[in-house]
Amino acid sequence: MNNKFMNKVFENNIPAAELLLRIILKNDKIKVKEVKVQNFIQNLYGHSAQMDILAQDDMLILK
Repeated sequence: MNNKFMNKVFENNIPAAELLLRIILKNDKIKVKEVKVQNFIQNLYGHSAQMDILAQDDMLILK
């Protein structure tokens, strides 16, 4: 899929991210609190990362 298209689909779209994660992880109890697209996480002590989608639930961060 086109990266720009996927950014628009998931940008601030909690229901879409939640549905995708529930399907991929086969867990219908996932509740997403926040969605960020193309989120860059800088690590001064190792490798940095850029997430296509960063979604956070009540328990952990799903990448």
